[in-house]
Amino acid sequence: MTQLETTAPQPATGTPLLEARGLTKHFPVHHAVSAGRAVRAARRGRSPDVVHAVENVSLTLPEAQVTAVVGESGSGKSTLARLLCRLLKPTSGELLFYGSPVLPHGLGRGDYARQVQMVLQDPFSSLNPVHDIRYHLARPL
Repeated sequence: MTQLETTAPQPATGTPLLEARGLTKHFPVHHAVSAGRAVRAARRGRSPDVVHAVENVSLTLPEAQVTAVVGESGSGKSTLARLLCRLLKPTSGELLFYGSPVLPHGLGRGDYARQVQMVLQDPFSSLNPVHDIRYHLARPL
C-alpha cells in the first residue's frame, strides 16, 4: 500500500491582493419595534432599529489563490461580497487593495471595479450545458 503525501498550501508572502479589516454593514429597519424588543436590544448593546448583516469581518485574499466563503442562507455571504466589490458602503471597517485604502468614491473607483468583481454562483445558469467545459474555461482567457 502506497502512502500519499500531501502538502498544505503555503501562505502567500508580501502584500495581499485584497484585505478587509473589521467590515460591518447594518441596514436600517423601516418599521416600528415593540418597546420590549427595543429594551432587550439595548441591553445587548445593539441598536434595535438596524439589521446586523455583516459584523466585524476581517479577511485577507492573497493573489493567485481561490477563496470560498461558505455559510447558511442569510448569513451575510452576498452582503460581504458586495462590500468587497464596493457595491455597498460599509457601516464601518476598512478595505485595502494591494495595501492601499479603497475609497468609496474618487478617481480610483473605476480601476478598482475593473480589478475586483463578483462571481455569482447559480448552478442552473452559470454553465451552459450546450457548451463543453473547455469553452467555459477558455472564454474569459
